[in-house]
Amino acid sequence: MKRLFLVVMMMLSFMLVPQPTHAQDALWQNMSERLQTLVPNPQYGDEWIILALARGGYENDAYYAAYIQDVAKTVAEKKGVLHTLKYTEYSRVILALNAIGANPANIGGYNLYEMLRNVDNVEIQGVNGPVFALLALDSKQYTLTSNPQIREQLLTRILANQLPSGSFTLDGEENNIDMTAMTLQALAPYKERLDVQQSIANALRYIEADLRTITSSESYAQIVVALGALQLPFDQAPFHTVIPSLLSFYDAKTGGFKHLKTDATVNGMATEQGAYAYTAYQRALQGQTSLYVMTDDTTVRPFTDTVNHWVNPYAQQAQQQQLMNGYTDGTFRPNQALTRVQAISILVRALQLPAPTKQPVFTDIQRYAQETQVMIQQAYEAGLIQYNGGQFNPAKSITRAQLAIMMARAYTYKTTLSIPESVPTFTDISNYHAETQQAIAFLANNGIVSKAPTFMPAQPTTRAHAAKMFVQFVGVVN
Repeated sequence: MKRLFLVVMMMLSFMLVPQPTHAQDALWQNMSERLQTLVPNPQYGDEWIILALARGGYENDAYYAAYIQDVAKTVAEKKGVLHTLKYTEYSRVILALNAIGANPANIGGYNLYEMLRNVDNVEIQGVNGPVFALLALDSKQYTLTSNPQIREQLLTRILANQLPSGSFTLDGEENNIDMTAMTLQALAPYKERLDVQQSIANALRYIEADLRTITSSESYAQIVVALGALQLPFDQAPFHTVIPSLLSFYDAKTGGFKHLKTDATVNGMATEQGAYAYTAYQRALQGQTSLYVMTDDTTVRPFTDTVNHWVNPYAQQAQQQQLMNGYTDGTFRPNQALTRVQAISILVRALQLPAPTKQPVFTDIQRYAQETQVMIQQAYEAGLIQYNGGQFNPAKSITRAQLAIMMARAYTYKTTLSIPESVPTFTDISNYHAETQQAIAFLANNGIVSKAPTFMPAQPTTRAHAAKMFVQFVGVVN
């Protein structure tokens, strides 16, 4: 008992020796190739493989985009309800989406985090419900505003599940080493709490005593993930045998793991768990955050329809700068035309315009949300748009010439500088007003649009061209 308490106290101070990067690890390369062979076209249900690959450092935008698209489609078709009894369905998808830089709070038109707000529902399937809900919420420190007490509620249910043996249990009676290790993974971020410290110490004592009875690779895999989460040493007693034991189930020929050593072939579930456990081990050796703590990863995953599109870097920058968002199905829809109201909304956010001083002057925007009406009035008072007889035409596509004028006016508002006069080089804008011609020339001279023989001023502005223009424009005005 005393030894285990000392082990727990080492969690905050233990430093691991730097090792070669995960990407250079031949064993991992073999495992990752096996996972991709198992799931060449990822979809809803392949979360553990997505998690293992992403947290292991595997990069493949198209691969992850396919998964995001299928999840968005599934969530939309199911109207946000993945299961009415197994709430780990939501937690599992949240973890996978967070691992690849997607947004579980806006997928298929739904916020998956919100499905975890009722602790009674989450616990229907047993303690694994609260355990994985806590892991999901903590993976990127999501704040569930609909239930600010959810973490405390989940912790209370989890701690109440522990048996006198130190084990956590699925059925309320039998010891379960896998469930105990999974629970430790969820408790790890709270290890400084006295009640959690005691619970962890008891659970570790139980696992140590039962190590010699383990027969499956999955049990070792879960212990490895738990040790990584708790920042416990892998090369010191009492858990120095765990990694060699896990790898004794590994089949180098296939890159997979067996369930039992006596099995003739590798097993799908054992391979999934073995791979993400090895990932957890490697992350610990490299001093990275644990498997389920993803706050270190600022990856923004490309939209599913921009992976091979020229707009991809601009779409990502536009999203990061909170200028433009994608759709709930994971797409950006680069070829879709931008509307006038969308363009104004982006400019207002980019310029951080002050609140309007008067009521909206336009008579054709009443059906829009109050927030949108306010933004249009902000743009009007800042001089970005003109009165035009009280008609704004919010739903119409904004032409390339119209967006050029808005941006030129926005530049003058932001910098207080006039647009410098220059000779337009485009051959198709001579019939336009002088202000329009100078606005277009300004965009070209500042790299906001490319210099080309023609500008196509009357053409609708696509979301792809808008993304590039807004990203470049923000760079110019700032």
